[in-house]
Amino acid sequence: MNKNLKVNLGAGGERIRGWKSLDLPVDAPGRKVVDLTPDIVATLPKIPLPSNSVSMFRSKDLLMDYQMFSDLPFKQSIDKLGREIRRVLKSGGKLITIEQPELSRALAKYLRIVSVVPGA
Repeated sequence: MNKNLKVNLGAGGERIRGWKSLDLPVDAPGRKVVDLTPDIVATLPKIPLPSNSVSMFRSKDLLMDYQMFSDLPFKQSIDKLGREIRRVLKSGGKLITIEQPELSRALAKYLRIVSVVPGA
């Protein structure tokens, strides 16, 4: 396992050098045909990585999309995702999120969020 593993949550077709992409399977409902197969296939909130294995997560508009597809109420949905991200992050690990600010604040009780950039 990479000692400095960085994961782009909900990457879609976005590829960032030095980052692993994590997203739904290519044939998942609602998934665009143009999306590339992610490096890590997962259906959130479950992240199929060992505890304390990721040094940095990045997400862009993930929380908004995640809430749309979750059948749980908002608070429960974000609680589950927050606990799972915290489980996988190394001590001192970071989450960089480009989201709507209120959704990032909802995760802040679980994580030290390094950067919140308002989503488009």
